[in-house]
Amino acid sequence: MYELVRESAGRVLEKARYICLNRQKLADFAATIDPREIQKRYTYEDDFHLLETAHNPELQLDYVMTVDAINFGSGFSPLWKAQFPRQQSLYMTVASGLKRYVEQGGKLDASFAASVTPTRLAELFGVSVDFPLMAMFAESLNQLGNWVMAEYGGSYAGLLNRLTGEKPAAELIGLLAQKLSCFDDSALYHGEKVYFLKRAQILANDLYLAFEGKGYGRFPDIAHLTMFADNLVPHVFRIEGALEYDHDLLARIEKGEALEAGSLEEIEIRAAGIVCVEEVTNLLGNGLFPAMVDVYLWHLGQAARYKSYLRHLTRTYFY
Repeated sequence: MYELVRESAGRVLEKARYICLNRQKLADFAATIDPREIQKRYTYEDDFHLLETAHNPELQLDYVMTVDAINFGSGFSPLWKAQFPRQQSLYMTVASGLKRYVEQGGKLDASFAASVTPTRLAELFGVSVDFPLMAMFAESLNQLGNWVMAEYGGSYAGLLNRLTGEKPAAELIGLLAQKLSCFDDSALYHGEKVYFLKRAQILANDLYLAFEGKGYGRFPDIAHLTMFADNLVPHVFRIEGALEYDHDLLARIEKGEALEAGSLEEIEIRAAGIVCVEEVTNLLGNGLFPAMVDVYLWHLGQAARYKSYLRHLTRTYFY
């Protein structure tokens, strides 16, 4: 499945009308990156994450599956900051809220996912139930939980243990995209299907990191993943001059105007990010692979240099 992402992104950039890749500036930016910093950043060990791998792997598995089922909502960031100025970032609020719930004795198994409501999630995260993401989060979790309850005996381990091929990450990504609409991250570009599969890929990556490539994180094809197409990593490339946007598109982004999910502009931005990460990975070498570069660039994008400019907003289940 990840090869479909890579191939379709390349085709989009070849035809792109709103985005242009400046390869010289991309190479200049890549030259400023220390590969050792990328390797150092490639970890799941953040303070806001639950880390129970050694003591209770099933507990850790339930946590990662739950977090990544609701790892989206960047298009709601301005509304989030306006309504909840004292909260952490959206992702940190979700990850730390679920961590706290587990530490207090709560279970994040498939049964929880299948039955959780927007009201319960709002309580866990300390926000109002009418915030639109609460209903979207509940829908995504309900889909995942009901599927795992029906087909894998209610066990996330049961799902992963069925991945018996030589490319388990590809198998998992394909299953999620096929069975769950909230993971079916694809679009039509001039009548041709384009694949992104951001959250399905990041789930495989997070399991790999959380379990250090063993047990529930055994994904020998991890290096074949693409970057996790969102709105932050392409923004980093834009600020560095490696991606040049159409003047009118840039004006809309700088005004805070949301781009429609599946619009030509939105598809081109995400596809361009994938191509840029592929090229940076090739330029740097040193055994790096796209998922590693993505994690590094996502954290780099938290710096004030990038935060001082608006990135594109799209309200979607996919990032």
